[in-house]
Amino acid sequence: MARIVCAAPPLFGHMTPLVALSEGLRARGHEVLVIDYFSQPFWMPAGLRRVAVPSFNIEHAIGKVADGSLVTEALQALQQFCLAVHADTLRHCREFVPDLLLFDQLLPLAPMLAGALGCRFAYTISSPLEFLPKCELPSCVSLGMTGAFNALFADLCAGLANSLPGCAGAQATPAHYLCFATPAFCADDQGAAGVIGGSGTTGTGPVSFIGPAFVRREPSTDDMELAARIARFKGKKFFVSLGSVLAGMEHNRAVALRIFRNIVLSHNEPDCLFLFSAPPDLLSEALADLPLQATILGSPFVNQFYLMAQFDLVFAHGGYNTAAECLACGVPMIAFPFVFDQTWVAQRLQQLGVGARVSRVRHTPAMLRALADRLLTDPDVRAALAAMQRDVRRFDGPTCGAQVIEALLGAPPRIVPMAGQLTAQYKL
Repeated sequence: MARIVCAAPPLFGHMTPLVALSEGLRARGHEVLVIDYFSQPFWMPAGLRRVAVPSFNIEHAIGKVADGSLVTEALQALQQFCLAVHADTLRHCREFVPDLLLFDQLLPLAPMLAGALGCRFAYTISSPLEFLPKCELPSCVSLGMTGAFNALFADLCAGLANSLPGCAGAQATPAHYLCFATPAFCADDQGAAGVIGGSGTTGTGPVSFIGPAFVRREPSTDDMELAARIARFKGKKFFVSLGSVLAGMEHNRAVALRIFRNIVLSHNEPDCLFLFSAPPDLLSEALADLPLQATILGSPFVNQFYLMAQFDLVFAHGGYNTAAECLACGVPMIAFPFVFDQTWVAQRLQQLGVGARVSRVRHTPAMLRALADRLLTDPDVRAALAAMQRDVRRFDGPTCGAQVIEALLGAPPRIVPMAGQLTAQYKL
């Protein structure tokens, strides 16, 4: 049995798979402590131990610092966050006495904390950006953006090491990386294990592709009623979500309004149903004065993974967690990427034949209709979706990730999984 501290910055796309992996470790008998940096408690399964270190919302801070560069602003907000939570994080870790720190790779406190605590650390990779093929994007753009981000991230890490007390013993590299993707999604030919190249955000080290990790939130009464209503509807069913793109980024509002309106106009028919995960005021503004024939449902929060399999098609921003849920449920996606990894995730869905990448500003209802028709009727798309669904379901991120950690620490589980539950084996 091992003692493990898990932490990620207060970003839903980073915290969600880490919580699923944390629960997988706890279920196998390990002592797990999750540090929750969200201002409002992040949902976790009952029995998973947490400590709250509430801090400011990183996404809301973007746009209020630096010189207007989104990447620069995001990294400056991340640096401010790390400086704000370092002392409390170190205190809680010392009280817990961990064998391992399991941190999201965008929480660069891990090397410094591990050095101060005298333990090892490993990184989870919430989005497989570093491993996705980029040959179909303009090389000067893709390589330039990746190189710029990596250089700025390295400067951030160096700045933190110089600014925080007691960081002289910071460990240079993690013991392991765990990527929440499958080798097939990343076009990796090494199988389940490999080595990260030196150009990534966190340097070199062994990596295991453990597959997506989903938080299976227990459905509420409202969730079950919504699921029943969607199931009763006879016709095409669409889910629409722009995820964290809408969180605190006012400059995205006008773009989101146009996307929402064009999506509805593409299928504004009585036999079509849309479920929007969006603030009510945003949805009302987007559809104002539109003579609606389609059925429109909306909610600020949607139990997404619980409902995903009911939909025929998803319109989204290209965030990796939503993409992974679509693959697990065999649902195609039309993606409107905004920032960071979303462009490459959307491009990868298109390369695999299970989705389409669309400009968030250069699209029309007719274009969306044509893409949707193809994704819903093309037998090649159905075959590609079935293949990727089988690939994702071969992996169980929480179980596979726990296996990797146990091999790393030499700490076998106290609760042995039932026969047939182990879906993939990994070598370190």
